[in-house]
Amino acid sequence: TTETFNVNASASATTVCSGGSVNLNVNATVGSGVKSYSWTGPASFTATTTNPVLSNVSVSNSGTYTVTVEGNSGCTTTATVGITVNPIPTTNKAIEFCEGSTTILEVTGYTNATYSWNTSATTSSISVSTAGAYTVNITEASGCKSVQVFNVTQNPKAATVVTGATAFCSDASTQLTINAGVTSGQTYLWTGPNGFSSTSQTVSITQEGTYTVKV
Repeated sequence: TTETFNVNASASATTVCSGGSVNLNVNATVGSGVKSYSWTGPASFTATTTNPVLSNVSVSNSGTYTVTVEGNSGCTTTATVGITVNPIPTTNKAIEFCEGSTTILEVTGYTNATYSWNTSATTSSISVSTAGAYTVNITEASGCKSVQVFNVTQNPKAATVVTGATAFCSDASTQLTINAGVTSGQTYLWTGPNGFSSTSQTVSITQEGTYTVKV
């Protein structure tokens, strides 16, 4: 007697991100009726149900899944479905900030995700004041995972040398210059008495008082 089989294996997704889930499914029509199902696959996967679930998948779960269907007659047949699990994507970002200050590292572009930083923080953004590599593991609501690495460099404070006379006659003025040898790559903001303000490297001073320059 010839047994009649009509068997099809499928998956809810044949390409999935690391950390996600996949539902396998088999539709089987057997002339004598179905006696059993037996699934095998990568990473020692086995199951005996019609629709087993692969949860929190990784690259090791990629490959071919085979279901063997046995009829009540004792005859068997097989069907297969292929699954590809993409590796966890990692992105690197370079961040620079000045010595003595802080900078904000922020993850954007995700909705309802959870975050796990190597600083133990669990927020989407953190404030840092030291150089180093800051890593955040991101898990989306779907279970998909990704990693972002912030490579943070702390630049030293700019050297500041003011030249010029700091004493002058009441009917005269004095010239003050910040970092006289620097010709490019810096900006300046002078402030002083009576609303004095300038962004020049060299300023002319006509009033006594305290003058501050930020580089």
